[in-house]
Amino acid sequence: MEAWTNIGLFGELVLRAGSTVHETWPTARCREVLGYLLLRPTEPVPRTWLIQNVWPAIPVDQCRNRLSVTLSMTKRALQASGLDMDSLIQVKTKTLTALDLGDANEYVRFKRLCQGTTPEELREAITIHRAPLLVDVAHPWALAARSEAQVAARRAALALAKFEEDEGNDRSARVLRERAEHEYGQ
Repeated sequence: MEAWTNIGLFGELVLRAGSTVHETWPTARCREVLGYLLLRPTEPVPRTWLIQNVWPAIPVDQCRNRLSVTLSMTKRALQASGLDMDSLIQVKTKTLTALDLGDANEYVRFKRLCQGTTPEELREAITIHRAPLLVDVAHPWALAARSEAQVAARRAALALAKFEEDEGNDRSARVLRERAEHEYGQ
């Protein structure tokens, strides 16, 4: 398998390794579990936490098998595309951990670029935020992450507007400020 080249978390969950693209998931739960883990690379996530937050209406004891089945379906779906789940997440008895894929993880790259000090970094951050984070996931943890990403994108757009204004590009600055207000909220 080729190295991961892009883990797309803005919009729908899309994984790329070289020329291989995987964007079809067996169930929404496959996207949700993988999406949550990929938002927190290197952070071990207890299985019980995932169960409580992906299947909140069902008691943990009744969902242990559901998580295992979801992971198995995810692994098979990735294998069918020629991709390896083991190069993406580490599965242990009590925890699951997304591996550190650096800037291949779009969310990691976005957060780093939002802290940038150059117009190029800020412009790339805004480009990455082309759609809401994990747009098709409605769990509270996803809504909170989506909101944080919107705030970061708004700050990046306003900082870039300031750069543009300082360069005398008033029209570009105005467009960026409008985008910050309308797309990313206040």
